[in-house]
Amino acid sequence: MDHVAIREKHIALIHTIDELKASIQAPETSAQTLQRVSETLRDRISDRFTKEQEHALIQHLLQSVPRLQREIEALEGDHEELRLQLEALLRLFDATGEVDRSRFADEHSAFLQHFSDHERREDDLIQEIYDDDLGSGD
Repeated sequence: MDHVAIREKHIALIHTIDELKASIQAPETSAQTLQRVSETLRDRISDRFTKEQEHALIQHLLQSVPRLQREIEALEGDHEELRLQLEALLRLFDATGEVDRSRFADEHSAFLQHFSDHERREDDLIQEIYDDDLGSGD
Protein backbone atom coordinates (compact mmCIF):
# COMPACT_ATOMS: atom_id res chain seq x y z
CA MET A 1 0.00 0.00 0.00
CA ASP A 2 1.46 3.35 -0.98
CA HIS A 3 1.65 6.45 1.19
CA VAL A 4 -1.28 8.14 -0.58
CA ALA A 5 -3.58 5.19 0.11
CA ILE A 6 -2.45 5.05 3.74
CA ARG A 7 -3.11 8.77 4.11
CA GLU A 8 -6.56 8.44 2.53
CA LYS A 9 -7.45 5.63 4.93
CA HIS A 10 -6.23 7.71 7.88
CA ILE A 11 -8.36 10.67 6.75
CA ALA A 12 -11.39 8.38 6.40
CA LEU A 13 -10.80 7.05 9.92
CA ILE A 14 -10.58 10.56 11.39
CA HIS A 15 -13.69 11.56 9.45
CA THR A 16 -15.59 8.59 10.90
CA ILE A 17 -14.48 9.48 14.44
CA ASP A 18 -15.66 13.05 13.89
CA GLU A 19 -18.93 11.87 12.36
CA LEU A 20 -19.66 9.63 15.33
CA LYS A 21 -18.86 12.43 17.81
CA ALA A 22 -21.21 14.80 15.97
CA SER A 23 -23.91 12.12 15.76
CA ILE A 24 -23.76 11.49 19.49
CA GLN A 25 -24.11 15.20 20.20
CA ALA A 26 -27.12 15.58 17.89
CA PRO A 27 -30.23 14.31 19.72
CA GLU A 28 -32.07 13.84 16.42
CA THR A 29 -29.56 11.20 15.27
CA SER A 30 -31.22 7.80 15.15
CA ALA A 31 -29.85 4.80 17.02
CA GLN A 32 -29.50 3.06 13.66
CA THR A 33 -27.19 5.82 12.43
CA LEU A 34 -25.13 5.57 15.62
CA GLN A 35 -24.85 1.84 15.09
CA ARG A 36 -23.93 2.15 11.41
CA VAL A 37 -21.22 4.76 12.05
CA SER A 38 -19.89 2.72 15.00
CA GLU A 39 -19.63 -0.34 12.75
CA THR A 40 -17.79 1.73 10.14
CA LEU A 41 -15.40 2.96 12.84
CA ARG A 42 -14.78 -0.59 14.03
CA ASP A 43 -14.05 -1.74 10.48
CA ARG A 44 -11.71 1.16 9.73
CA ILE A 45 -9.74 0.78 12.94
CA SER A 46 -9.52 -2.98 12.48
CA ASP A 47 -8.28 -2.44 8.92
CA ARG A 48 -5.65 0.00 10.15
CA PHE A 49 -4.36 -2.36 12.81
CA THR A 50 -4.31 -5.24 10.33
CA LYS A 51 -2.32 -3.16 7.83
CA GLU A 52 0.18 -2.22 10.55
CA GLN A 53 0.64 -5.93 11.30
CA GLU A 54 0.89 -6.87 7.61
CA HIS A 55 3.61 -4.29 7.09
CA ALA A 56 5.40 -5.56 10.22
CA LEU A 57 5.58 -2.03 11.62
CA ILE A 58 5.98 -3.27 15.19
CA GLN A 59 8.72 -5.73 14.27
CA HIS A 60 10.55 -3.01 12.34
CA LEU A 61 10.38 -0.69 15.35
CA LEU A 62 11.66 -3.45 17.65
CA GLN A 63 14.62 -4.05 15.34
CA SER A 64 15.34 -0.33 15.11
CA VAL A 65 15.32 0.36 18.84
CA PRO A 66 15.21 -2.80 20.96
CA ARG A 67 15.47 -0.79 24.19
CA LEU A 68 11.88 0.37 23.60
CA GLN A 69 10.48 -3.16 23.49
CA ARG A 70 8.15 -2.68 26.46
CA GLU A 71 6.60 0.50 25.00
CA ILE A 72 6.27 -1.03 21.54
CA GLU A 73 4.61 -4.18 22.86
CA ALA A 74 2.22 -2.08 24.98
CA LEU A 75 1.14 -0.22 21.84
CA GLU A 76 0.56 -3.51 20.05
CA GLY A 77 -1.49 -4.75 23.02
CA ASP A 78 -3.64 -1.63 22.77
CA HIS A 79 -4.89 -2.82 19.40
CA GLU A 80 -6.78 -5.74 20.90
CA GLU A 81 -8.05 -3.66 23.82
CA LEU A 82 -9.36 -1.01 21.44
CA ARG A 83 -11.05 -3.63 19.27
CA LEU A 84 -12.72 -5.08 22.37
CA GLN A 85 -13.88 -1.63 23.45
CA LEU A 86 -15.51 -1.08 20.07
CA GLU A 87 -17.19 -4.48 20.19
CA ALA A 88 -18.52 -3.66 23.68
CA LEU A 89 -19.82 -0.36 22.32
CA LEU A 90 -21.69 -2.20 19.57
CA ARG A 91 -23.15 -4.68 22.06
CA LEU A 92 -24.95 -1.77 23.73
CA PHE A 93 -27.45 -1.84 20.89
CA ASP A 94 -30.37 -4.16 21.64
CA ALA A 95 -32.00 -6.55 19.18
CA THR A 96 -34.25 -3.77 17.88
CA GLY A 97 -31.26 -1.48 17.26
CA GLU A 98 -32.05 0.84 20.17
CA VAL A 99 -29.41 2.05 22.62
CA ASP A 100 -29.14 3.89 25.93
CA ARG A 101 -27.70 7.09 24.45
CA SER A 102 -26.17 8.31 27.71
CA ARG A 103 -24.34 5.04 28.31
CA PHE A 104 -23.32 4.91 24.65
CA ALA A 105 -21.89 8.44 24.87
CA ASP A 106 -19.95 7.55 28.03
CA GLU A 107 -18.54 4.35 26.52
CA HIS A 108 -17.65 6.13 23.29
CA SER A 109 -15.90 8.87 25.25
CA ALA A 110 -13.84 6.25 27.13
CA PHE A 111 -12.95 4.56 23.83
CA LEU A 112 -12.01 7.86 22.23
CA GLN A 113 -9.75 8.78 25.16
CA HIS A 114 -8.03 5.37 24.95
CA PHE A 115 -7.60 5.70 21.18
CA SER A 116 -6.26 9.26 21.48
CA ASP A 117 -3.79 8.17 24.16
CA HIS A 118 -2.71 5.27 21.96
CA GLU A 119 -2.16 7.55 18.96
CA ARG A 120 -0.20 10.08 21.06
CA ARG A 121 2.02 7.35 22.52
CA GLU A 122 2.56 5.91 19.05
CA ASP A 123 3.51 9.33 17.68
CA ASP A 124 5.86 9.95 20.63
CA LEU A 125 7.52 6.58 20.09
CA ILE A 126 8.02 7.16 16.37
CA GLN A 127 9.48 10.59 17.13
CA GLU A 128 11.86 9.09 19.68
CA ILE A 129 13.01 6.45 17.20
CA TYR A 130 13.46 9.13 14.53
CA ASP A 131 15.48 11.28 16.94
CA ASP A 132 17.65 8.26 17.87
CA ASP A 133 18.23 7.57 14.19
CA LEU A 134 19.27 11.18 13.55
CA GLY A 135 21.55 11.10 16.56
CA SER A 136 23.30 7.98 15.31
CA GLY A 137 24.43 9.74 12.16
CA ASP A 138 22.58 7.37 9.83
